[in-house]
Amino acid sequence: MVSEHQFLRLFAEHKPHLRAFAHSLTLQAGEADDLLQDSCVQMWQKLGQLKVEGDFRAWACSFLRFNAMNRRRKNSRSPVSFSSEFVDQLAAENEAEADLADAERTALQGCLEELTPMQQGLVRQYYAKAEVTIADLSKELQRPAAGLYKILQRVREALRTCIGARLRKEGFSHSITN
Repeated sequence: MVSEHQFLRLFAEHKPHLRAFAHSLTLQAGEADDLLQDSCVQMWQKLGQLKVEGDFRAWACSFLRFNAMNRRRKNSRSPVSFSSEFVDQLAAENEAEADLADAERTALQGCLEELTPMQQGLVRQYYAKAEVTIADLSKELQRPAAGLYKILQRVREALRTCIGARLRKEGFSHSITN
C-alpha cells in the first residue's frame, strides 16, 4: 500500500502528464482542471488500492478516463459529444505518446552524459537561454562562429543517433528523432 506521503510525491511527479492527459480528454481548459481535481480527490479516497510497485500514472489515468466518460454521459445533450470508443482511442494514443516522450527524455539524459565535458558545456550554454545565438556564444568563448556551429551540428546528430539507438533497444519503433 502507498503512504499518503508517497502518493503526494507520485502525484507531483506525474501532474504535468496527468494535466496534459486531462486536456486531451476534454474540450475546455477549465473542464480539464476540474476533471483533474475531481480525479485527484477520488484517487486520494482509493489510496489503499494502489500498490507501491504499481504504475501510478496508469492508475491515475484510469480515474481521469472514467471521470471524463461519466462527464460526457451527463453532458450528452450537449451539441458536441464524443463516443466512448473515440475517447478510449484518444486516451490510448495519448498514453503511448507520453510513454514515448518519457523514454525520449530518459534517453536524452543518458546520451548527454556520454558527451565530452566540452560538448556538454557547449550544449548547456547554447540551450540554457532561448535568446543565445551562435554569434553571442562565439564572442563569449572567443571561438569562430562557424566552428561552434559545426560542433553543435555534430553534437545534435550524435544525440539523435544515440537517442534512436536507446529507444530501439527499449522496443520503441518510432520517435520524433526519426
